Amino acid sequence: MYWMNDLHVFTTQSAKKVFEKLGIDGHDYCMSDHWKFFYDTDPSMGLPAINRHELAQPYNHDNFEVMANNFSKYFSSVQNQDVDFFYCSFTSKIAHVFRHCEKKIHCQLSFRFEDNHPVPPTEIERLRSLLVSMVEFGQLHISANNRYDEMYFYHFTGITPTYAPATGTYMTESYAPQSDRILIGPGRHYPTGTAIMNKLAEYLQQSCALPVQTISQAYPKGFSWKALSQHKAIIVIPYTVSSGAFFEYLSMGIPMFFPSPRLLAEWHTKHFLLVERKYALERMDRSTVKPVVNCYPDPNNDLDFESVLFWLKFCDWYQWDGVTTFDSIEELAHLLRTFDPQEKSTRLLAQSQRDLQNAVRSWKALVGKGA
Repeated sequence: MYWMNDLHVFTTQSAKKVFEKLGIDGHDYCMSDHWKFFYDTDPSMGLPAINRHELAQPYNHDNFEVMANNFSKYFSSVQNQDVDFFYCSFTSKIAHVFRHCEKKIHCQLSFRFEDNHPVPPTEIERLRSLLVSMVEFGQLHISANNRYDEMYFYHFTGITPTYAPATGTYMTESYAPQSDRILIGPGRHYPTGTAIMNKLAEYLQQSCALPVQTISQAYPKGFSWKALSQHKAIIVIPYTVSSGAFFEYLSMGIPMFFPSPRLLAEWHTKHFLLVERKYALERMDRSTVKPVVNCYPDPNNDLDFESVLFWLKFCDWYQWDGVTTFDSIEELAHLLRTFDPQEKSTRLLAQSQRDLQNAVRSWKALVGKGA
């Protein structure tokens, strides 16, 4: 039986799907602001010890220690004998909240371990020391649902997380193209990414006569997964290195086209495209804390092309069979005219199933359960 608090609705659904395969039930107190995507009522209602506003604040050791003490008192006062472990993912600071409870903690990294806010270097050091000490004590196990965070955590701690891939197989829609229309996504982006997507759509429409629109242009009032599944393909211009939306496209089998690592690195160093690549949502030229494994380029240098290129090869989509990459807009136009939609969709669906099987296998080893 698990106890789950999380700030990201995608990682919650992904983990629950895997635990369901293993026959593990639990208590889900998802604290994401986007809970309405998957729940009829707010799952965090009635949880007095912590709230989403406090949990979402930038990490401060002293503040989280107060939360940890309050949660421990609450947890010991309720009927919790059935809880075998705590689960959290986005972000690792949530593990701090559980530290005084005498239960195993599984933290599955889905974002950089420091936080998703700018955090002072002294607080990053305190969080890193806490996580390492909890791992060494045997209370905490660190996994990662993507290769980027697996390598990133190893780089800064010397600890190799268990790789347990994320899965979007909770999706109920599947690829069923109704026209030749092609989308550019995702549906939300930062200003630079939005500008690139709009220019790309304009070029492909006017110069290549291809029926291409951004998701925002096609669905200004919002979209459904069924609507997306009816398009021929999605050109993805990322804003981060791992995203739930991309796993959901994968699980539906929608053919996807991504910029190649070199093109993505070029766009990032020139335009700061991958705003959510790291915890500080602004350009940086170096990490604010020193790594433990000092044999890789700095993952937080947004200005050096080779550093960015090295780390981008760990992005989710470059691990997936069936994804098509392009080195130029001209190559993209050619690929869009000549690809086989069903062949690509079949390969992506097979990849999604492999990821689910690998995730189930990894979690079975971690929690000692079998379906």
